[in-house]
Amino acid sequence: MKAAISSLIALTILSAAVTACRSPQAPHSSPYWIQKKTGKTHNSHCRYYYNCKGYPALQPTNNNCKKCGGATRFKYTPEKASPGSHSHKRSG
Repeated sequence: MKAAISSLIALTILSAAVTACRSPQAPHSSPYWIQKKTGKTHNSHCRYYYNCKGYPALQPTNNNCKKCGGATRFKYTPEKASPGSHSHKRSG
């Protein structure tokens, strides 16, 4: 009985680890994904974003993906302040 429970616990832990690897908890923080083989830039809307051999990047290359447009379609602009964090003065 103890062996069956131990096996079940080990299987549950292994299953959770595999699921965590396949479905990331947080969105990817890099705006671009550079494919190693071709040097193409993919944006977060592309099917190849984090799904091909490559690396994350803040700066795009000059070689954009023909499917998603790479850096030409979605320009990355880092957030300086959250919306609503500054005050507006009313005139009148």
